[in-house]
Amino acid sequence: MNDLLAPWCQTKWILLSSGLFMIPSFLSYYKGLYLLSGLGFLTSIVSMNYWRKCCRGWRRNLDLYLSKLMCVVKLYYFIIYATKWTQYINYSIICSFAFISYLMANQNIKYWYLFHILFHIIIVYCGIKIIKLIY
Repeated sequence: MNDLLAPWCQTKWILLSSGLFMIPSFLSYYKGLYLLSGLGFLTSIVSMNYWRKCCRGWRRNLDLYLSKLMCVVKLYYFIIYATKWTQYINYSIICSFAFISYLMANQNIKYWYLFHILFHIIIVYCGIKIIKLIY
């Protein structure tokens, strides 16, 4: 039951990229967007905790549930505040990288984790863009 789903040589980079979620979280806090800030910090910590030892169990489930919740909250802000077509392209890119990463991981393709890292980086970029759109 506690067998690793991915080796540390891959997950350590995802762990680090999960820490990048704290950048828009700090910015959200500074701008007074406490829901985004709190969820961002929590998502980052839970994700980093999962990727440090990537195996099935409560840490994985919590990461999956919390990341979906954060996705819904950011999507809400995105729909309300996105004004340019470039934001829609960014959101499409996020979904594409997430889907590619998922497919590659399920097919045991060695470099799946790079797409997951890019997925994290684009989420951080778009998170900052959303916060700038709000203020």
